[in-house]
Amino acid sequence: MYITLTKIDKDADMGGYDAIEITGKRLDNNKTWSKPFFANNSELENKLSDFTVGEDVNVVMEQGKKNPKFWNIVDFKEVSEEEREMAKTPYDPSASKKSGSSKGTGGGGSDKMSKAEWAEKDRVKSLAIARAVALKAAVDNTKVGTTATAIFVMADSLLPYLLGEEKIQGGDDGLNPPE
Repeated sequence: MYITLTKIDKDADMGGYDAIEITGKRLDNNKTWSKPFFANNSELENKLSDFTVGEDVNVVMEQGKKNPKFWNIVDFKEVSEEEREMAKTPYDPSASKKSGSSKGTGGGGSDKMSKAEWAEKDRVKSLAIARAVALKAAVDNTKVGTTATAIFVMADSLLPYLLGEEKIQGGDDGLNPPE
């Protein structure tokens, strides 16, 4: 959440516990936004002390692990000029449809990935899927009492084929019609 800090309340209350509440104007729509955090979180309090009222702050939020309905402050960072401009760019849903991208053009600081970053993300995802499929195939083709090491060796031997790096033994990949 990108905000211009307008108030720091060190006497706030959060469910009966001492809290520090920050208030600011959102950079994307200029609406007032506030969020408390527990006062005993000295790490966050120290990071907040680097900022003064009137400065732009990137309030880094994380979804609650125990209750995903809640979002918690986990960090305060400086706002770069690029982030500031991106946050101030109004969200245009038609822009994402025109470009074929699933991401918007701003609206609160969405990050854009380069082609190389997308390619790496896709490569990692493909590898994870191939490893899962190889492990499943190896487990399905073993007898009771087979060691984990033997299963992993078998799974590793299947990876090149699953990743498209090796053809089926015998030379025919099954895609060419018989002559």
